[in-house]
Amino acid sequence: MWVNISVDVSDMYEELSDRDKYTLLEWLEDDGITLDSDSDGDNEKSTSMMKEDWNETCIKLSNLYYQMSNEEQELINKIIKKYI
Repeated sequence: MWVNISVDVSDMYEELSDRDKYTLLEWLEDDGITLDSDSDGDNEKSTSMMKEDWNETCIKLSNLYYQMSNEEQELINKIIKKYI
């Protein structure tokens, strides 16, 4: 048997203790849902969006393999080996 419960997230959040809010924040960070703030207080891209952008850049780089010079390929390999 299934029961549907409608919960207003803002009401639920208001009822959380500070400790529960920190636990919720940790869960969100574990899921890659974090926002960094710049000095103006505006939100930047979340960590997961930045990773997605990086993955797209790597795919584009991979597709350009045959257009790269040997020196460019060696440079990329050198960077990769630095972190492996």
